[in-house]
Amino acid sequence: MVKNWVVANLIALVALVQPYLYWTWKKYFRKGRIDLHQTGQIEVGYSGLGSTIALIGTLRAVHEDQFVHSIDLLLTRTRDNMQRKFEWAALRPLSIIVGAATQPNLEIASGFMLLVSAPLKFNIVFKDPDFQAQVASVTAPTRGAWETFWSNNGGAAPTADVSNLFFQFRDTLPHVNAYAELDRMLDWQPVEYSLDVRVNTANPKRTFTTVFRFSLNAEDVQRLRFNCFRIIEEACGRPTTGGYDFRYCNYVVPK
Repeated sequence: MVKNWVVANLIALVALVQPYLYWTWKKYFRKGRIDLHQTGQIEVGYSGLGSTIALIGTLRAVHEDQFVHSIDLLLTRTRDNMQRKFEWAALRPLSIIVGAATQPNLEIASGFMLLVSAPLKFNIVFKDPDFQAQVASVTAPTRGAWETFWSNNGGAAPTADVSNLFFQFRDTLPHVNAYAELDRMLDWQPVEYSLDVRVNTANPKRTFTTVFRFSLNAEDVQRLRFNCFRIIEEACGRPTTGGYDFRYCNYVVPK
């Protein structure tokens, strides 16, 4: 009889403390995480934003909802371990409009809540702010030189052929020097890179890192060099000669 009473009380005690044990395990032992699932290829660019990287994929919160306050990249050139940090710059739409005449709108990147019940698809453009400032230091005076050239050569006249004026401007020293400097500044090389994608959360403050590798070849780098003309055209408010040329690299997951 006493034994049955003891067993009954033990069962009742376990039932009573079970919620607290589960709460303690969930809060202090079962840590949440964020999984990143890549889609497509890594986009590498060179534009008025400087060197850029764009990634498409899905983020999934595991065990608990989390607030993502930023995502950044650590790019390492594996040949010499040279490193650069890229910050998220903009979110691009995930849909593709075939035959669209306009560029898709970009949304400024900002923090968001990632729910366990709702994985989030993303299409994010990353830039190196320091390198972007270097590109701007070249294009800003070139734009000023173009405006002076335009004004001095009748660009404001109703019958002015602005396209022909800009074609003439390309032979001037400011344009030639700007192109040479942008060409020199291009820092993509035909080598292998390591890419750390770092998802940063707040409350609690944690970083979840996924590592990939990718490679550029000589043709990729040469095609990116062609964008030097487009960078100047865009800075001067002129239609670019074709769209920017981006290179698309396969993800390689380190073993």
